[in-house]
Amino acid sequence: MARGEKARSPRSGAGRSRAGGEAAAPRPRGGASANEAVRDRILASALALFARSGFEGTGISQIAREAGVASPLVYYYFADKDELWRAAANFAIGDWGELAHMTLKELRDADPVTRLKVLIRRLIYFSAQNREFSHMVMNEAGAGHERMIWLIDHHIRPLHETARSALEEAVAQGALKDVPPAFFLPFLIGGITRFVNSRQVVQALYDADPLDRTMVDAFADFVIDLLFDGLASRASPQADRRAGG
Repeated sequence: MARGEKARSPRSGAGRSRAGGEAAAPRPRGGASANEAVRDRILASALALFARSGFEGTGISQIAREAGVASPLVYYYFADKDELWRAAANFAIGDWGELAHMTLKELRDADPVTRLKVLIRRLIYFSAQNREFSHMVMNEAGAGHERMIWLIDHHIRPLHETARSALEEAVAQGALKDVPPAFFLPFLIGGITRFVNSRQVVQALYDADPLDRTMVDAFADFVIDLLFDGLASRASPQADRRAGG
């Protein structure tokens, strides 16, 4: 919250936090769709500002101006800035986590390397389409605040555990080298995040747009080839085929 701003209580009827920290919307006035549109506009504005200026550098009044609403209306939906920040993070994630989970569930009979490749590709596509979320994570990563713990518990740890499970299964089957998850996963996420958030640099140096779908597809192929060619166990069938030409 910007200095000098005091959190006001939401109006009667405004929901308290749901599981995961997202606030429930109050009873609509003028129709649910209009109510949701206003709330989504506030969340989109909050997400953009939190990503650009961080939690401490963003005030409720700024968010209200960006969304084109009065500050009291923000408090009508969200009890305070902390609740709004969590709701904005949930808004950024959207249905991606559930979609990724369902995809991997459908692939449960596939080998772990295939599951891991699908997860990585999904992560790259999500990161290219939702750069604000990665900015929020980076803003909090060095702050040592409980907001980062919340991000880890609600959005990062589930992805990490899914990827770690597939990685360890692949290692146990001899398909991949015994690489520590603490090396593999941060390296992977850091590389993806840096690429999609370096748009100006990539455009200036290589005359290419890292957010273009064709470029994102090519980057996903590159990451998967680079990682899995380097990590393939020498005893794996993939390595044997390459050795045999």
